Amino acid sequence: MKVNKTLGIFLVVHFIIWSVLPIILRPNLPMDSAEALIWGFIGEWGTNKHPPVSGFFANLIYQLTSHPSSLYILSQLFIIGGFIYIYKIARLFLPENKSLIATLILEGVAYYNMVTPEYNVNIIALMLWPAATYHFYLSINKNKLSDWVAFGLFCGLNILTKYVSGVLLICFACYLLFTRKGRGCFKSWKFYIGGTIAFITIIPHLIWLHNH
Repeated sequence: MKVNKTLGIFLVVHFIIWSVLPIILRPNLPMDSAEALIWGFIGEWGTNKHPPVSGFFANLIYQLTSHPSSLYILSQLFIIGGFIYIYKIARLFLPENKSLIATLILEGVAYYNMVTPEYNVNIIALMLWPAATYHFYLSINKNKLSDWVAFGLFCGLNILTKYVSGVLLICFACYLLFTRKGRGCFKSWKFYIGGTIAFITIIPHLIWLHNH
């Protein structure tokens, strides 16, 4: 789907404001960001608070940049990804102008502006939840392998980010079980490919949970 030009400009401006300003004004990382970075250094498949994905991403960008403040950039990459997926979801139901408005007004919500410099599991979820939802809708209605694969991957990453994402997965499961269109997915081998990918994604964490 082609991204609206106005949306593209908005994303660039948002990225510059909420990544550059914190780098200049707050050289010391917020507590959650520093915590995620330490988790990434340790490299365990779990912590006493959350699954491991936030630490893995934090360590990855640190290894690429060698600077802790790069976590401000990482945070905005997830926020921008969330904006894009919300726009794509809106376009499934609304004309372009209304989809754009539905996306832009989120900038007025604190969780999409002032809170975003503090990289943590909630920032990642702002992208992963709409991403999983978007590909679930496409999988149900178009039954394309690429969407089932993406859906399975995003479901797995959601679980590896924060356990509360299980609420979203329960909603998906309820639709699959209690609607005619949802139950029809069980007849498609593509559905099982997506499920297998989700399960493979979380296996290392399940082993870690068992051992701890």
